[in-house]
Amino acid sequence: HRDLHYPLRRQRQMCIRDRSIVDETKISELNEKYRHQCGPTDVLTFVFAETSSFPRIADDYPVLGDIYICYEQVTKNSQKFGKTCQDELAMVYVHALLHLFGHHHPTDSDLKHINKFTQTIITKYKKNESKDQTTE
Repeated sequence: HRDLHYPLRRQRQMCIRDRSIVDETKISELNEKYRHQCGPTDVLTFVFAETSSFPRIADDYPVLGDIYICYEQVTKNSQKFGKTCQDELAMVYVHALLHLFGHHHPTDSDLKHINKFTQTIITKYKKNESKDQTTE
């Protein structure tokens, strides 16, 4: 597997054009239109680099793409996987960010690798967050 950390080191200032929480109807429409998959999913990521060069904003930061999250599906998945909604939401959001950085999972092995990396990022974030709270 290639180094998943590389894009995180390479791009320090960038932005996401749209982060939207949508209902099951909207995510189903997007899923059907763009992925040709029937029914809702938890998250969809639209990466601009796959369709054209990165658009730029006023400060010339690259806009990576859009993220659409279906909170109803996140809630269902949190129950299914025995997680809190907050933890599941963090999981799908970080997973979507990895897609924006160009990481995909065409195989089950790739999916397992990206899911492990996603969990590593969340764990490190929580550890840093708890350190920050104890030093305040």
